[in-house]
Amino acid sequence: TMVVAGVFLVARAYPLFQAVPDVLVVVASIGLITTLIGATMALVVTDLKRILAYSTISHLGLMMLSLGAFGYTAAIFHLLAHGFAKALLFLGAGSVMHGADKTDIQEMGGLRYRMPITAYTFAIGALSLAGFPLLSGFFSKDEMLLAVLHGRNPIFLVITLGIVFLSALYMARATLSVFWGDLKPENEHAHEAPRSMAVPMLVLAVGALGAGYIALSFGDYPGFISFLTNGEHKFELNIWLTAVSVVVSLGGLGLGYAIYGRHAISTEPIIRRFGAVHRLLANKYYLDNIYQWAIDK
Repeated sequence: TMVVAGVFLVARAYPLFQAVPDVLVVVASIGLITTLIGATMALVVTDLKRILAYSTISHLGLMMLSLGAFGYTAAIFHLLAHGFAKALLFLGAGSVMHGADKTDIQEMGGLRYRMPITAYTFAIGALSLAGFPLLSGFFSKDEMLLAVLHGRNPIFLVITLGIVFLSALYMARATLSVFWGDLKPENEHAHEAPRSMAVPMLVLAVGALGAGYIALSFGDYPGFISFLTNGEHKFELNIWLTAVSVVVSLGGLGLGYAIYGRHAISTEPIIRRFGAVHRLLANKYYLDNIYQWAIDK
């Protein structure tokens, strides 16, 4: 609740922001910077819950970007869809910690053989956040991209599509590194979550699969977007933008599968070649160091 409070409050006070439209440029810019920082950090950390935490930062940035592009309905819609998927992923990470007693993805692999419910529900949440077609995150992601297309400079859209690619890539990394591949001997003791933990994951998986469909109108039901705006706006679909976003998402998932699923591509040469960039990301842009330096001084 506290994590998304900023997004909700900006949306709730939106008439104040609309009264001074120049402020929304600042909101969009900060959102874009935030989502880029979060996505790039999620690519290199090895602690499962930290990957999800930086993913959350990135998606909050996307929501703020959408708000700054006059897409407050898209931001609230993604807040809902993201909530289902990310809650599912964090519970899945807790199940892994409970069943395998590990948090470092480098020490995992093949856990789906011991934890099938956790593995497949986690995969649903990850695919939803990656924007896989027809899952919840796909619908809300497209609404935010549409808002950025109409409300901001094209460079914002290009960078946002890059974020969509990174989001699919780090979600594939987290899922495949933990649950796919061969089961390591040191993880033979891993076990599935008890019913009290498995049932909530299954319930949230249903939300991650189907919550996006509330945006569509059915009979007398106007759709979630229309409901938020008292009928002023409805769910829109831009065919070419949707096609591009699907290609970008599937491209990120495909690259993730090649690296972390089939191990056809090694990341070691890339890390060696771009060592300075990797150190920057692994050290979280040295933001903690800057904070500590400021406190010390």
